[in-house]
Amino acid sequence: TMVRKTYRNPDASSDLILPMLLICNTTEDTIQKNVRRSTTLDIPWLEFHVEQDHKAIMVGGGPSLVDDLDAIREQQAAGAKVFAMNGASRFLRKHGIEPDCQVICDAKPESVSLYDPECQLHYLASQCDPAMFEQPGDKVLWHLAVPDVETWFPEERRLRGGYSLIGGGATVGITAMCVAFVLGYRTLEIYGYDSSHKQGESHAYRQAMNDEI
Repeated sequence: TMVRKTYRNPDASSDLILPMLLICNTTEDTIQKNVRRSTTLDIPWLEFHVEQDHKAIMVGGGPSLVDDLDAIREQQAAGAKVFAMNGASRFLRKHGIEPDCQVICDAKPESVSLYDPECQLHYLASQCDPAMFEQPGDKVLWHLAVPDVETWFPEERRLRGGYSLIGGGATVGITAMCVAFVLGYRTLEIYGYDSSHKQGESHAYRQAMNDEI
Protein backbone atom coordinates (compact mmCIF):
# COMPACT_ATOMS: atom_id res chain seq x y z
CA THR A 1 0.00 0.00 0.00
CA MET A 2 1.36 3.41 -0.97
CA VAL A 3 0.43 6.38 1.21
CA ARG A 4 1.37 10.06 1.11
CA LYS A 5 2.08 12.11 4.21
CA THR A 6 2.86 15.78 4.45
CA TYR A 7 5.22 17.54 6.81
CA ARG A 8 5.85 21.28 7.18
CA ASN A 9 9.41 22.19 8.10
CA PRO A 10 9.87 25.36 10.18
CA ASP A 11 9.87 28.47 7.98
CA ALA A 12 9.10 26.44 4.84
CA SER A 13 6.73 27.93 2.28
CA SER A 14 4.99 24.64 1.46
CA ASP A 15 4.54 21.10 2.73
CA LEU A 16 7.08 18.36 2.17
CA ILE A 17 5.29 15.39 0.58
CA LEU A 18 6.55 12.01 1.76
CA PRO A 19 5.51 8.91 -0.23
CA MET A 20 5.70 5.75 1.90
CA LEU A 21 5.31 2.11 0.95
CA LEU A 22 3.60 0.10 3.70
CA ILE A 23 4.38 -3.62 3.80
CA CYS A 24 3.75 -6.35 6.34
CA ASN A 25 6.81 -8.19 7.70
CA THR A 26 5.09 -11.52 6.96
CA THR A 27 3.07 -12.47 3.88
CA GLU A 28 -0.67 -12.99 4.22
CA ASP A 29 -0.26 -16.52 2.90
CA THR A 30 2.24 -17.36 5.65
CA ILE A 31 0.01 -15.83 8.32
CA GLN A 32 -2.93 -17.90 7.12
CA LYS A 33 -0.86 -21.09 7.17
CA ASN A 34 0.36 -20.30 10.68
CA VAL A 35 -3.19 -19.76 11.94
CA ARG A 36 -4.47 -22.93 10.30
CA ARG A 37 -1.70 -24.92 11.97
CA SER A 38 -1.79 -23.41 15.45
CA THR A 39 -5.57 -23.77 15.74
CA THR A 40 -5.24 -27.56 15.43
CA LEU A 41 -2.88 -27.78 18.41
CA ASP A 42 -3.96 -28.94 21.86
CA ILE A 43 -3.70 -25.48 23.44
CA PRO A 44 -6.47 -23.63 25.30
CA TRP A 45 -7.96 -20.61 23.53
CA LEU A 46 -8.41 -17.24 25.19
CA GLU A 47 -11.94 -16.76 26.52
CA PHE A 48 -13.69 -13.88 28.26
CA HIS A 49 -13.27 -13.69 32.05
CA VAL A 50 -15.32 -11.84 34.63
CA GLU A 51 -14.10 -8.42 35.71
CA GLN A 52 -11.55 -8.39 38.52
CA ASP A 53 -10.08 -5.83 40.87
CA HIS A 54 -6.41 -6.56 40.22
CA LYS A 55 -4.40 -4.10 38.16
CA ALA A 56 -2.55 -5.21 35.02
CA ILE A 57 0.94 -3.84 34.49
CA MET A 58 1.69 -3.84 30.76
CA VAL A 59 5.42 -3.82 30.07
CA GLY A 60 6.85 -3.11 26.64
CA GLY A 61 10.54 -3.00 25.83
CA GLY A 62 11.00 0.69 25.13
CA PRO A 63 14.10 2.51 26.43
CA SER A 64 12.16 4.22 29.22
CA LEU A 65 11.63 0.83 30.88
CA VAL A 66 15.06 1.16 32.47
CA ASP A 67 13.80 4.09 34.54
CA ASP A 68 10.59 2.39 35.71
CA LEU A 69 11.77 -0.91 37.21
CA ASP A 70 11.24 0.21 40.81
CA ALA A 71 7.69 1.35 40.05
CA ILE A 72 6.90 -2.03 38.46
CA ARG A 73 8.32 -3.86 41.49
CA GLU A 74 6.13 -1.79 43.80
CA GLN A 75 3.01 -2.40 41.73
CA GLN A 76 3.63 -6.14 41.59
CA ALA A 77 4.27 -6.30 45.34
CA ALA A 78 0.88 -4.61 45.83
CA GLY A 79 -0.85 -7.38 43.85
CA ALA A 80 -0.72 -6.18 40.26
CA LYS A 81 -0.15 -8.77 37.51
CA VAL A 82 2.75 -8.14 35.15
CA PHE A 83 2.24 -8.72 31.42
CA ALA A 84 5.59 -8.67 29.59
CA MET A 85 5.71 -8.11 25.85
CA ASN A 86 8.32 -9.96 23.77
CA GLY A 87 11.88 -9.50 25.05
CA ALA A 88 10.71 -7.45 28.04
CA SER A 89 10.06 -10.74 29.84
CA ARG A 90 13.72 -11.74 30.00
CA PHE A 91 14.76 -8.17 30.75
CA LEU A 92 12.45 -8.01 33.77
CA ARG A 93 13.69 -11.32 35.15
CA LYS A 94 17.28 -10.16 34.69
CA HIS A 95 16.37 -7.29 37.03
CA GLY A 96 14.64 -9.44 39.62
CA ILE A 97 11.04 -9.04 38.43
CA GLU A 98 9.21 -12.26 37.57
CA PRO A 99 6.50 -11.50 34.99
CA ASP A 100 3.20 -13.28 35.42
CA CYS A 101 2.94 -13.89 31.69
CA GLN A 102 4.52 -13.11 28.34
CA VAL A 103 2.56 -11.90 25.30
CA ILE A 104 3.83 -12.40 21.73
CA CYS A 105 2.00 -11.35 18.58
CA ASP A 106 4.39 -11.07 15.64
CA ALA A 107 4.29 -13.72 12.92
CA LYS A 108 7.86 -13.33 11.66
CA PRO A 109 10.11 -16.34 12.44
CA GLU A 110 12.73 -14.18 14.20
CA SER A 111 10.25 -13.53 17.01
CA VAL A 112 10.86 -17.05 18.31
CA SER A 113 14.12 -15.73 19.75
CA LEU A 114 12.05 -13.51 22.08
CA TYR A 115 10.25 -16.43 23.71
CA ASP A 116 11.09 -16.70 27.40
CA PRO A 117 10.99 -20.38 28.48
CA GLU A 118 11.31 -19.43 32.14
CA CYS A 119 8.12 -17.38 32.15
CA GLN A 120 5.26 -19.39 33.66
CA LEU A 121 2.59 -18.56 31.06
CA HIS A 122 2.59 -17.40 27.43
CA TYR A 123 -0.23 -15.76 25.49
CA LEU A 124 0.61 -16.43 21.85
CA ALA A 125 -1.19 -15.09 18.78
CA SER A 126 -2.37 -17.82 16.46
CA GLN A 127 -0.43 -16.17 13.63
CA CYS A 128 2.92 -16.81 15.36
CA ASP A 129 5.52 -18.96 13.63
CA PRO A 130 5.10 -22.74 14.19
CA ALA A 131 8.44 -22.92 16.03
CA MET A 132 6.94 -20.68 18.75
CA PHE A 133 4.54 -23.43 19.77
CA GLU A 134 7.33 -26.00 20.04
CA GLN A 135 8.90 -24.10 22.94
CA PRO A 136 8.44 -25.36 26.53
CA GLY A 137 5.93 -23.86 28.94
CA ASP A 138 2.18 -23.31 29.30
CA LYS A 139 0.49 -21.46 26.45
CA VAL A 140 -2.86 -19.83 25.68
CA LEU A 141 -3.84 -19.12 22.07
CA TRP A 142 -5.46 -15.86 21.00
CA HIS A 143 -6.54 -14.53 17.63
CA LEU A 144 -6.19 -11.15 15.95
CA ALA A 145 -9.47 -9.78 14.63
CA VAL A 146 -8.40 -9.69 10.98
CA PRO A 147 -10.65 -10.30 7.96
CA ASP A 148 -11.58 -13.96 7.37
CA VAL A 149 -9.54 -15.25 10.33
CA GLU A 150 -12.40 -17.45 11.58
CA THR A 151 -12.58 -19.19 8.21
CA TRP A 152 -9.07 -20.48 8.91
CA PHE A 153 -10.17 -22.23 12.12
CA PRO A 154 -11.17 -25.90 12.19
CA GLU A 155 -14.92 -25.95 11.54
CA GLU A 156 -15.76 -27.85 14.73
CA ARG A 157 -13.85 -25.36 16.87
CA ARG A 158 -15.38 -22.37 15.10
CA LEU A 159 -18.91 -23.71 15.57
CA ARG A 160 -18.26 -24.41 19.25
CA GLY A 161 -17.38 -20.74 19.77
CA GLY A 162 -16.51 -19.39 23.19
CA TYR A 163 -13.30 -17.71 22.05
CA SER A 164 -12.47 -14.04 21.64
CA LEU A 165 -11.06 -12.07 18.73
CA ILE A 166 -8.53 -9.41 19.71
CA GLY A 167 -8.62 -5.96 18.15
CA GLY A 168 -6.25 -3.06 18.53
CA GLY A 169 -4.29 -3.41 15.31
CA ALA A 170 -1.24 -5.63 15.01
CA THR A 171 1.35 -4.34 17.48
CA VAL A 172 1.97 -6.47 20.54
CA GLY A 173 1.61 -3.61 23.02
CA ILE A 174 -1.87 -2.53 21.96
CA THR A 175 -3.20 -6.05 21.37
CA ALA A 176 -1.82 -7.17 24.74
CA MET A 177 -3.94 -4.48 26.38
CA CYS A 178 -6.97 -6.03 24.69
CA VAL A 179 -5.86 -9.48 25.90
CA ALA A 180 -5.73 -8.13 29.44
CA PHE A 181 -9.22 -6.65 29.04
CA VAL A 182 -10.58 -10.02 27.91
CA LEU A 183 -8.98 -11.56 31.00
CA GLY A 184 -11.05 -9.22 33.16
CA TYR A 185 -8.61 -6.40 33.90
CA ARG A 186 -10.09 -2.91 33.83
CA THR A 187 -7.19 -0.94 35.28
CA LEU A 188 -4.08 -1.06 33.11
CA GLU A 189 -0.83 0.77 33.73
CA ILE A 190 1.70 0.83 30.91
CA TYR A 191 5.49 1.03 30.88
CA GLY A 192 8.01 0.88 28.06
CA TYR A 193 5.50 1.76 25.32
CA ASP A 194 7.94 4.22 23.79
CA SER A 195 7.87 3.56 20.03
CA SER A 196 10.92 5.80 19.97
CA HIS A 197 14.69 5.68 20.29
CA LYS A 198 17.11 6.69 23.01
CA GLN A 199 20.80 7.04 22.24
CA GLY A 200 20.25 5.11 19.03
CA GLU A 201 18.53 2.13 20.66
CA SER A 202 14.88 1.18 20.14
CA HIS A 203 14.68 -1.01 23.25
CA ALA A 204 15.85 -1.08 26.85
CA TYR A 205 17.89 -4.12 25.82
CA ARG A 206 19.67 -5.13 22.63
CA GLN A 207 17.27 -6.33 19.94
CA ALA A 208 19.16 -6.62 16.68
CA MET A 209 16.12 -7.63 14.61
CA ASN A 210 14.84 -4.06 14.90
CA ASP A 211 18.01 -2.36 13.64
CA GLU A 212 16.57 -1.71 10.19
CA ILE A 213 13.09 -0.68 11.37
